[in-house]
Amino acid sequence: IALGAVVFAATALPWFVLVYRRLGAAPLEYFFLRENLERFAGETYDAGRSPAYYLGAYLAVGLPWSLLFPRAAFRLPRGERTILIWLVLMAVPLSLARGKIDYYLLPLAPALSVVVARFLAARDWSAVDRRWAQTACLAFAAGMLLVPLATRRVPLEWLAPAPAQVVLVLVSVGAALAALVAVRRPAPGRVAIALGGGSAAVFGVLAAFFLPAFRDAQPNHALTADVVRERRYEPDAVIVACTDPARVQRDLLFDARLVVQERCDLWGLASASQPFLFLLGAGEAASLLPQLRPIADYRALPATALTLGGILAGPEPVPLTLAANFPTGDPVAELKRRKDRKRALREGER
Repeated sequence: IALGAVVFAATALPWFVLVYRRLGAAPLEYFFLRENLERFAGETYDAGRSPAYYLGAYLAVGLPWSLLFPRAAFRLPRGERTILIWLVLMAVPLSLARGKIDYYLLPLAPALSVVVARFLAARDWSAVDRRWAQTACLAFAAGMLLVPLATRRVPLEWLAPAPAQVVLVLVSVGAALAALVAVRRPAPGRVAIALGGGSAAVFGVLAAFFLPAFRDAQPNHALTADVVRERRYEPDAVIVACTDPARVQRDLLFDARLVVQERCDLWGLASASQPFLFLLGAGEAASLLPQLRPIADYRALPATALTLGGILAGPEPVPLTLAANFPTGDPVAELKRRKDRKRALREGER
């Protein structure tokens, strides 16, 4: 334990020391208090999910290996079951925390992977092991066939071009066929190749073509550029948002080093003397724009569009508006204001 504490201190603490020396205590307070303590004990961030949330999350983010984990854990030799303590010691606090996000499972990934790898390295699969592997391969094959159908639920503007869609169909069918071959003669190596190779191939196509297309269609880059340009002329402007369906605040944080304040008292801020930039939804824009300066309008798919529930529901684009409560000397913004005014006048004359 002492050696572990020393190794932890040597590898982890220097980062926080460097952050403190460069930026002071504010980032550390933000990280430890807001991003840790408040997420664990408060109701502010990602709260309201059940204690069993991570079971479903692992089934989804751990695919395809999560299909094998229950049997793999049960089959562990008695002398190797102490690795399950590793999982329990991390899973219990995560499940008790009020704030829950699927990627919080990442620290459990090494232990989960070791358990599944132990199962796939066995040479003495029993009849129950083979039946479990067959069921997992059948479920995997069905999932692979559903992937191209799921992408068709996404609006065309956010999809990859037609050639990439054809490639996805071919790769998904190939992955499903490989899994069906493993069903006929289930063996550890054959199952590992079918599940690992199939999922890697499909994910490779999605990552190479579909995710970039989705990302390019989202307004995050354009909105971040507009915010940076506005702050160039008004450096004290604070960015506020009541809702953020496209998760723009993450792009602003990582790309522009700007923190979005999550506030819903927008009426009071709109009339404040302090300069504010507002990220508005459709309803907020309809009520607030008469007293604000509109900067740009965008269309975005909510970040939940790529979840299972979002795909089944059929994701629909939502309008977003960037506005400000202060004038600007930006010539680009002034030119846009004049064009919008002329267009509004023409539409009014019609």
